[in-house]
Amino acid sequence: MENNLLLIKRVIIKNYKSIPYCDVRLGPLTFLVGRNGAGKSNFLDALSFTKDALDSGVEHALRERGGIKKSGDKAAGHPQNFGMRVEFNLPDGRSCHYAFEFSSGKAQKIKVKKEQCIISGKTNSRYFIENGSITETGKNKETMPPVADDRLYLPAASAFEDFRAPYDALRGMRFYNINPDVMRKPQRSDPDILLKKDGANIAMITINKDSPEKKIVRDYLNNIADFVTDFKKIDAKGWQMVEFKQDVKSQRHPWQFSAQSMSDGTLRAFGVLTALFQNKKENGLNLPTLIGIEEPETALHAIAMDALMEALREASEDRQIIVTTHSTELLDCEIDEKCLLPVALKDSETRIGGLDEGVKKVLIDHLATPGELLRQNQLSPKNLFATKQRAMPLFESN
Repeated sequence: MENNLLLIKRVIIKNYKSIPYCDVRLGPLTFLVGRNGAGKSNFLDALSFTKDALDSGVEHALRERGGIKKSGDKAAGHPQNFGMRVEFNLPDGRSCHYAFEFSSGKAQKIKVKKEQCIISGKTNSRYFIENGSITETGKNKETMPPVADDRLYLPAASAFEDFRAPYDALRGMRFYNINPDVMRKPQRSDPDILLKKDGANIAMITINKDSPEKKIVRDYLNNIADFVTDFKKIDAKGWQMVEFKQDVKSQRHPWQFSAQSMSDGTLRAFGVLTALFQNKKENGLNLPTLIGIEEPETALHAIAMDALMEALREASEDRQIIVTTHSTELLDCEIDEKCLLPVALKDSETRIGGLDEGVKKVLIDHLATPGELLRQNQLSPKNLFATKQRAMPLFESN
């Protein structure tokens, strides 16, 4: 991954849904691996919540998830308090530590208990918010925007150039769970410049003219579904749809199929590839800055897994990719053990961590594939029995 792109290095989560605590390191390409119901999606949703809270406000982000009682970790016994810490590289080469913690008061009113942003590098900037007040800042307090205890401060602080970079980078994250049913429907024009979470605006994102991005998507789609040779957007009385082409021997012109005629697997693969290779420049950023995808292998035949894995690798050269999967077929593909982040459910709590040293050695020595280990239930996080007593703090002290 190039140095001018966002790279989240570390994520600490406390009391979010089924996750009482986790402290994990991420790379350019990360696979969250575990059985159904282990809590893989909750990790992605914690990052998605951060993006939504910065983008549209804390109240809206919580409402989309059923409120703070649904978002807080009930297993931990404190469903009304949760927080996160994200450490990442900024596109300009500086590093950033961003953390927040929420609590709720009377009538479930959400409050930002603490929030901290520390930027280090050629120039250093920081602020610390506690109980609705700025207690520490690298700037003159009088010049900082006022604090509202029911919303995150970073959007307001982004009026300053120093804090604009982390704000834009975190808002540039996108998360996908592609739904073939919505992709089949005709679509009206949409102002969104990026693919929606379920792929609902796929026709608007589809590129008609040849471009490097379209060629990549077309080539990988042909490897996954070899009868598809091309695709384009068609317009019918103000409605847009995607049309696919198939070259047929002895036929002068290729056959054409609407999205309504395509299988779930083909449409889902098309949506995943479009999500991975969509490209938009904004404020010097390659958008999306990070892509999280839920189970991209769903409805694909086993022989398509190598092409899907290669697409994920190539996409991670330009932007950070996080994937959830329980597919043993996908994990049978050649994969670096550094990319694996096992997820397990123990006592109704999600545990996420690195590989056990013994398992890591098995993978390094090529004695088994991650898929084989998952089939044998041998792919568990090394901190399966860890507790929050050894937890790292969300916030840096003064």
